[in-house]
Amino acid sequence: MKKNQLILAIGGGVSAVLVLGSAALAAIGFSGKGEARKSREKAFSELSRLYQAAPFPSEENVAAAGENLENARGWIEALDGALTVGTNDWAKGINLRRASPGEFSSLREETIQALYDAAPVAEDGTKIVPDSFAFGFDRYATGEPAQTPHVVRLLRQLRLTEQLVRMLYAAGPQRIEAVGRIVFETGASASPDEAGFVRPRKRPRDAGSRDSALVVRPAPPSGGPVPSDVERFGFRFVAREKAVLDFVNAIDAMTPYACVSGLSMAKVTDDVVFPDEAQEKEAARRRGREDEAPEDRAAPQTLGPPKPPPRASRMVSGPLREAPVSATVFVDVRFVGSEGSGSDPAQEEE
Repeated sequence: MKKNQLILAIGGGVSAVLVLGSAALAAIGFSGKGEARKSREKAFSELSRLYQAAPFPSEENVAAAGENLENARGWIEALDGALTVGTNDWAKGINLRRASPGEFSSLREETIQALYDAAPVAEDGTKIVPDSFAFGFDRYATGEPAQTPHVVRLLRQLRLTEQLVRMLYAAGPQRIEAVGRIVFETGASASPDEAGFVRPRKRPRDAGSRDSALVVRPAPPSGGPVPSDVERFGFRFVAREKAVLDFVNAIDAMTPYACVSGLSMAKVTDDVVFPDEAQEKEAARRRGREDEAPEDRAAPQTLGPPKPPPRASRMVSGPLREAPVSATVFVDVRFVGSEGSGSDPAQEEE
């Protein structure tokens, strides 16, 4: 074959291959274009269907959603009612619409006198509270009147103080040393005078009653979704452990809702340790034998198993060994709801 013919044959073969490759690429491109067209048409069809669909749920779903909403509102109202039980019980017998500084002053004197009269008598025959005890309200004992905007909350604090102190009386403390409250009045600050002591008109002043003080700091603000406010009270008293536990349990069961926000206890003295009566008897017997003549001493006789030690020497705990404790208890009384302060002017005297 001539050289020119060979070159032409090779060039023709290459051209044929190129033509076939181009045809294949064109076929693949047309196929992809068809798929893209189909995807586009499908997307437009779906969008058109969404535009033409009904924008609201069915009537059955609307009715079901309304029923669920009513049920939720009923649950919320029931929960709110449970949380606010006893919230305004403290206001019974008080017309908050006509509450005045004079009414607070009269009620304060009556309440303090009633609490002093109801105070139990200790083992030494004296009251468990000092004669000059004012239960946290000595700020107004010198004749200083309460400010009108503060009267409603002061009345609430007074009523709650009375309720808590009577609960403490029922627990059986040996001595109450201090009672405190949140001093919220303008320009007031918790000071040693807020230990709950006052110079009464009817009883002599106890000169040593101001040696103790109880500062009650405001409770931190609540971050919950339900509006509420807190009244905090403090008590320092000497009692047996059982009395402290009884007081704490009574707080847990009271209404309105209350909880112990602080508790500390310290032993006043060491626990009682009873001497071993058997050892005392043995020491006395030995002292008696030393005084006897040698011939009068008889060999000790052992009959049966040894006698067990007396009950007191086997005791490791209990009221007979327990020493009193000095307890400091802080109580938070929480009022739930927008009217938790009890300042509803529509409250009428019962």
